[in-house]
Amino acid sequence: MPSPNKKTHRQSRSLDSVQGKHPAEVKSKAHLENEVDIIGYERANTTGNPNIGLLAQQTMQDVMENADYGSTGYRVVYGNALELELLSEREALQARFGSLEGDVKKLKTRVNTLTTEVGTLTTEVEVLREASIGYRQIRNRFLDVYQRDVIGDPDARWTKPIGLGNAAAHNGDAVVDAYLYQLGERQDTTLFVEIYGLLPEKVLSLRRSGDFSSIAVLNARATVKAKGAEVPQDVEQVWRQYIMKLEDEWGKTPTDPLSALGRAYYRFWDIYNTRCKK
Repeated sequence: MPSPNKKTHRQSRSLDSVQGKHPAEVKSKAHLENEVDIIGYERANTTGNPNIGLLAQQTMQDVMENADYGSTGYRVVYGNALELELLSEREALQARFGSLEGDVKKLKTRVNTLTTEVGTLTTEVEVLREASIGYRQIRNRFLDVYQRDVIGDPDARWTKPIGLGNAAAHNGDAVVDAYLYQLGERQDTTLFVEIYGLLPEKVLSLRRSGDFSSIAVLNARATVKAKGAEVPQDVEQVWRQYIMKLEDEWGKTPTDPLSALGRAYYRFWDIYNTRCKK
């Protein structure tokens, strides 16, 4: 059996102020002055000691004879120097682990923020691309109309670019128009709501979520109004009903025929195609 450990003065920094003191002298946040954890740790040599139980009793008796007071967290402990040192190391590791957990949470928050920013930038790039397509169509229309009407080219006809340019200039385009408000180029949101039924930021939210079905509904009614035609009363009614359902069930897919939003969606197109597609 190993010789008894001599009392050591090796103390970890967290125990400097409490080792060698009576527990009553150690002020605990948890008010545990009247409680003490009795602990001990020692490595014993079993050579020539087949009775492990007896060896353990003798070893722990030696350990307790060389024990001292210390602390771990807010608890008072009584044990040998080796055990107190291990507890101190465990406490330091727990503190380090807690700090690392905090760092991980901060990184996750940062990653989530960057993901959102990337999503927003992606949407903006896509909106700009869509806007540039419309602008190119308008410029193609200009060139073809000039060729037909100003030059009087006998070979010029009502070309496809003219039709696409007319659509880009005169049809509703909720997403591109909403982007004008996001850029600060327009502030008259009441006009936008009059045309599309939603605020610009909500239309851009539809675009980010990929809800092109709802955007098509907004554009269809806006195109009829933009052409100066009176929107049929029943079309206006089902359009407003759809906007209400869209607001009530925001984030849901409008193409599910079993949902209230889906029924409003298909009802709009049924009546719109009957009344406005002639």
